[in-house]
Amino acid sequence: MKVRQKHIAFITCCSNDWGGSEELWAQTAPILIQQNHKVTLYKETFNTHHPSIIKAKAQGVRFVAFKPKTFASRTFQKVKNRFFNKGTNRIHYNNEHAAQLRKN
Repeated sequence: MKVRQKHIAFITCCSNDWGGSEELWAQTAPILIQQNHKVTLYKETFNTHHPSIIKAKAQGVRFVAFKPKTFASRTFQKVKNRFFNKGTNRIHYNNEHAAQLRKN
């Protein structure tokens, strides 16, 4: 039976070049790749000269740098999406909606 290829993502917030979670995904990723899955690691920064990073890249791990959002920016985005995004299935509250809610 053929297993459907999956894309597995590891996300780490370790600010050091290498830590405990890196040991875990670095040991797991080659197994997943051998099973024909795609593996991507998301981390704020990478030391491209670190021997384990070089090895993981050679094994087929894809690396993507990202800047984590602060709690304040995530909260603002949620509020903005909740109340101001138009064209979605969500209820958007504005003055008209507030007046209707007060009548009920």
